Amino acid sequence: MKKKLPILLTLILTLVLCVCGLFACENTNLLGNGNGTNVEGDAGSGENDGGNNNEGTGSGESGSGENNQQQEVDWNLVYTVDGNEITGLTPYGKTLTQLVIPNAINGVNITSIGSSAFSGCASLTSVTIGNNVQSIGSYAFRGCTELTSVTIGGGVQSIGSDAFYRCTSLKSVTIGENVQSIGSWAFWGCGSLTSITIPNSVQSIGSSAFSGCYKLVEVINKSPSITIEKGADSNGYVGYYALEVFNSGDTYENKFTNDNGYI
Repeated sequence: MKKKLPILLTLILTLVLCVCGLFACENTNLLGNGNGTNVEGDAGSGENDGGNNNEGTGSGESGSGENNQQQEVDWNLVYTVDGNEITGLTPYGKTLTQLVIPNAINGVNITSIGSSAFSGCASLTSVTIGNNVQSIGSYAFRGCTELTSVTIGGGVQSIGSDAFYRCTSLKSVTIGENVQSIGSWAFWGCGSLTSITIPNSVQSIGSSAFSGCYKLVEVINKSPSITIEKGADSNGYVGYYALEVFNSGDTYENKFTNDNGYI
């Protein structure tokens, strides 16, 4: 029995060491799993990276949208902008012959054309103004001597003084249905203009607005707020040179613009 006791103790000690060893291995695995938390952290970083990628994709799509808008009407090449107002043309824009004022640029509504914005742009032959524009500033198109046609959008409420002063080639003007005021000297010296229609929204025409338009032989006035008389210098001389004037409620036909010696 005494001889077997050391052997028994040795076996017990060996068993204890084995158990301890197993416990240590399990702890090591647990620590490894703890490092696995770092893996989860990496995964989290991966998710963040994925999020960043998604954001990048979103930005790319947004950027592409803006670029498409820019390419559609050459925003970045044509206009200089301050807030909601068009202030002029870039050097490239000054070579344009046909100008379209957009409703918006890069998501920002354009509500006004600034003072002198396109003054003296000799290359322009036609201008179309978008429906979001509410006002045309003073001298906006002054001295655009090659300009032949202008279409003013339905959102415009006021045409500033001298806006189209001495646009000597201007033959056709369409005034939007919401214009309330036409400023003094607005169309002064537009010597090629033969006919004009004043929409029913107009409440006032400034002094000398149509002075010097000596070929303006036909005036169609749809506004009940003003009365235009043939040969009169009132209402900005709009009827001063006219062969015939049609006021609101009159029956009219375009009979002078095709047979008046000016066309």
